[in-house]
Amino acid sequence: MTKFSKYVGLDTHKDTIVVAIAEAGQSKPRYYGEIANTPEAVAKLREEAKPPGGSPVVLL
Repeated sequence: MTKFSKYVGLDTHKDTIVVAIAEAGQSKPRYYGEIANTPEAVAKLREEAKPPGGSPVVLL
């Protein structure tokens, strides 16, 4: 079974994406912020959400 260290919630809109991140084992997600709805902004989010020394973040 695959274990996850973070869960990333995305609420997408035409121009923006609202992001929340929940650490595995914690009860509440934290509001990360709002990013532009562009490939570059999503790529930057993936890098920032990656655990130190960990595997890349997969956004589904």
